[in-house]
Amino acid sequence: MAGSYWVAGKRRGASLVHVSVNDEARLEIRGFPPTRLAQLKALGCFTEIIRHKTRLFAPLNRATEIVAALKGSLDERRYLAS
Repeated sequence: MAGSYWVAGKRRGASLVHVSVNDEARLEIRGFPPTRLAQLKALGCFTEIIRHKTRLFAPLNRATEIVAALKGSLDERRYLAS
């Protein structure tokens, strides 16, 4: 991974990070719970194995939609827990 990165909205250990992979800008979701991998992929995220580690990315053209769905999921969990 080359270049700089920034972290947005860190919640419960997960963060959305702007990274450069092979000179391509990407949004990476780091620190996600492995139990949510299937749900994240169903939303449109994709994985790549880089240096023997599975990394999760949100496609740039659907990032707003995916982040909104994740936020809605978190808000719903808070409502059901109260």
